[in-house]
Amino acid sequence: MSDQGEWVIVRRFADSTTAEMAAAFLKDSGIETILQGERSADLLRGATDIELLVSEGRLDDAREALEAFDHGTPMDEPPT
Repeated sequence: MSDQGEWVIVRRFADSTTAEMAAAFLKDSGIETILQGERSADLLRGATDIELLVSEGRLDDAREALEAFDHGTPMDEPPT
């Protein structure tokens, strides 16, 4: 458990590459992450979602960062 609450799912992915890229983006933004289900999804070719988890206290920050990730916006620039 993080010092900022329980771990919660911020997003689900069908492929490990995108999940790992999003997790790395959050980590680069100072947000700790956990990926769950990665091996199962790779073995079953997306039959099981990969869950990206963050601490509950950083959920809003993670959502904002993932919006920037989706649009290719660096975190030091506000999303448009």
